[in-house]
Amino acid sequence: LIKRKNMPMDKILELNKAKGENRQTEFHTELILALPGDSQKKHFQSLRLAIDSIGINNIDIHQLILLKGSEMGELKERNKFNFDVRHRVYVGCFGLYDVGHDKEIPIPEFEETVVGHESLTFNEYIECRVMSLLVKIFVDNNSFNEVFSFLKGLRLSIFDLLIHLRNNFIHNYSSLDNLIDSFVEGSKKPLYKDFNYLKDYLTKEKVEKYISGEIGGNELLN
Repeated sequence: LIKRKNMPMDKILELNKAKGENRQTEFHTELILALPGDSQKKHFQSLRLAIDSIGINNIDIHQLILLKGSEMGELKERNKFNFDVRHRVYVGCFGLYDVGHDKEIPIPEFEETVVGHESLTFNEYIECRVMSLLVKIFVDNNSFNEVFSFLKGLRLSIFDLLIHLRNNFIHNYSSLDNLIDSFVEGSKKPLYKDFNYLKDYLTKEKVEKYISGEIGGNELLN
């Protein structure tokens, strides 16, 4: 369905070996959450493979967006995979514009985000998003390289450590716990099931709040 081919794993592992010979080499990859057939288990396995087996230290995890005119955006494909689709304001694409004789008309651009389907529930989607945050904090740019190098020496999984932190330790620290709660709220709040409700909600005053940054924005970068 995606109609593209990734680099074969043996080639990636060859690059990984070359990285061991040149510590300045960095690996970057991109994953898309909630593709058809995806699940929390499969998504976690993709992250485990990227982090532990390949040693990638810069991972961008995108959300699945149904683009107008794309095959996956067609009604038959949506129904085929039982997509749970939510509407949101496209980050950075909104403003107040002078149109004809009218002044400051609020005009936002919308996108449709897949947040679940037959093999991925919305709650599992949110848990995958939380892991995206932890990967950004702990893995990207080798901020904890010394600790993770020690783990590799013990043949332990870096990704499994992140799961262990998530399930057993983060809730013991109010600052980290509040950070996770804020991220989850920021991930859920911009999503709307009812497109017409979202359009009616976006008054001039609401769009001004998007412009000021009071609401909206990229919750992962925030």
